[in-house]
Amino acid sequence: MIPNNHANIKTSGKNNVIEFCDNFRFFDKINCSISGENNTIQVGNVNITQRGNLKIHINGNNNIVKIDDGVIINHNLSLSFFAGGLGAIANDCSIKIASNTFFNGSTSLICGEKNTNILIGADCLFANNIRLITTDNHSIYDISTLKRVNQAGDVKLGNHIWVCEDVTCLNNSSVADNCVIATKSLVTKHLTDENCVYGGIPAKKIKSNINWDTQIKDKFMGGGGHKPPNTIMKNATFVDSNIANNRVGIIIPIYNAEKYLEKCLDSVVNQTHTNLEILLIDDGSTDNSCQIAKEYAANDERITLILKDNAGQSSARNIGIDYFNQEYQFIPTNKEIEKLHLFKIKNLNNTKILTTKKLLAIPKIDYLIFLDSDDSWDLDCLKKCVTAMNNKNIDIVWFHLSFIYKLNYKSHWVITPKQLLQDMINNQIDYFFFVWGGMIRFDFLKKIKLKFLEGVMHEDHFFGICLFLQARNIYILKDNLYKYFTSINSVTRGKNLSLGTLQSFYNYANDAIDYVFFDILKKTRSKQIYKEISRLIINEHIYYYILTLKDDELKELAKKVFFGKHYFQTFLPAFSFIRRYSYSSAKMRISNHLAYKLGSAMISKSKSLSGYIQMPFIILSIYYRHQKEQKEYQAKIAKNPALKLPPLESYADYQEALKYKEHLSFKLGAALIESQKMGGGGIIKFIFCDVPRLKREFKEKSNKPS
Repeated sequence: MIPNNHANIKTSGKNNVIEFCDNFRFFDKINCSISGENNTIQVGNVNITQRGNLKIHINGNNNIVKIDDGVIINHNLSLSFFAGGLGAIANDCSIKIASNTFFNGSTSLICGEKNTNILIGADCLFANNIRLITTDNHSIYDISTLKRVNQAGDVKLGNHIWVCEDVTCLNNSSVADNCVIATKSLVTKHLTDENCVYGGIPAKKIKSNINWDTQIKDKFMGGGGHKPPNTIMKNATFVDSNIANNRVGIIIPIYNAEKYLEKCLDSVVNQTHTNLEILLIDDGSTDNSCQIAKEYAANDERITLILKDNAGQSSARNIGIDYFNQEYQFIPTNKEIEKLHLFKIKNLNNTKILTTKKLLAIPKIDYLIFLDSDDSWDLDCLKKCVTAMNNKNIDIVWFHLSFIYKLNYKSHWVITPKQLLQDMINNQIDYFFFVWGGMIRFDFLKKIKLKFLEGVMHEDHFFGICLFLQARNIYILKDNLYKYFTSINSVTRGKNLSLGTLQSFYNYANDAIDYVFFDILKKTRSKQIYKEISRLIINEHIYYYILTLKDDELKELAKKVFFGKHYFQTFLPAFSFIRRYSYSSAKMRISNHLAYKLGSAMISKSKSLSGYIQMPFIILSIYYRHQKEQKEYQAKIAKNPALKLPPLESYADYQEALKYKEHLSFKLGAALIESQKMGGGGIIKFIFCDVPRLKREFKEKSNKPS
């Protein structure tokens, strides 16, 4: 307890208890008076700031005052128990205030008459001159029956209520959760609808579907340079949220989830928020999942089904993001499959779209959310998220409970990326991931141009860190909205790596180290090895992303969270250097030669029409990336000549490695490099002369008997 200025505490009668817990602070005049028997005052960790003037008066017996942790009182909170009305007594009454409620000033809680209560929920905000009264302080009787007509009664305020100035709540009244009581209102009855503004004398509903928020950035302890408590009133806002107009895009990748898919989709199509664009992406399922998805799509025009070859969840999610970004051109086929119109996507082979719509036009969405096909939602999930998202400064609504509990967050809090990182440091959390644990403002996602890394596991770690560190504000929604199930066919479970996942990793690979990893995965098909390789690659991406952050304070906080691991501090930079500059064998050196990389890309992309279209861009990308790596390498050895790679001839496998130069990949790449020296004529010669000749020579050599 930290006393300051005046404190007057009086007691009388028997068995009275006054208890101020540790860290109770007050400034200016705290008065506490008790009369009667068995009365208790208990205050825990309350911050009573400058101009405190807390007054507690009890008259009667068996009364209780209980204030939970985190209540903040700016000034002039008065709590009184007394006998109200002729012949009335004031016992068995109670005032209970839940945690994190803020009293801005001149609030009177008057609890009188037998068995009445004042109950205030959590996260409430009180302005100046508020009165909550359980009794009229007098008795009125019907002269014919001699029965009292103005009975005392409880006053109950729910959670997250904003009570504006000069409001009075009379006996037998209540206010539902998440409401605003307008200035100079008189609450005389039970106001039962949530998320409303009530106002007037007597108070009645004047606006529906609202949300209000407070942004508390400091502990309002008074003094010490803290912001004044009334700042919270300036930052508090409520907005008209005609949430029915807000369209939510939903991306659900599907792979062999027939046991769970119906429950998943039932939780989506039956959401209380109905303005939805539901995108199901079947990632090459081999069970009955695709058929189930078709049946739901045929019966709900909000559902569009995309069919593609197996390449992993990241590939499916990225196709979904591109779909809502309106990056595709659709080609009608004039065919129907089970009452669904069939479309193809231009330049995207082996990918089809099924929909009830004859003309496929992608509607603009406001928000995006992901759901795994073996999980499901609470039916109010999207409504609660959209309501919270209606504050235009919110980029992410976050309801991932395991993280929220670890960080000790309350519901309806708004945090910044810097606050999140600091709280992770305070709670010793050094990892983060995000996919299904919340809703994203889609304009924000488009602005930062973020997608999932394909071909690897743990893609949600990189995606989540990049997403949250670029957000303006994150809204905490501490509700149990997501129901998580476990499917044996998930990429994160089981022992064997699917061919689709293996191919996806091969498509991701872009240098010799990656191809070595691919050879290991191809031979072992081990998910455990795939998991560890993915962890290495993802952490490297996180490492370099954090180093690119322009906000120095944000960068330093991110380093403290994620670079504290021994893995990041030692092995990862070494691995990254090895990836770029050092190779343990002559084979790896030649595999990383520009000619080999160019030739490998040409062979890989020559297997489809879309590959031929992409080939020039990929070749240019490889060429410029190689130039950058060489410049970095030269800069490294200029600073430290010991880092210079040894001559190729010094490797033990040199003679064996020379065979790599006979590979078609190397010869094609070498011919392309040579042709560039000759200008436009050289490129024409390469396409029409060198390529056919090299392919013919390679085929003849391959057909020769050994």
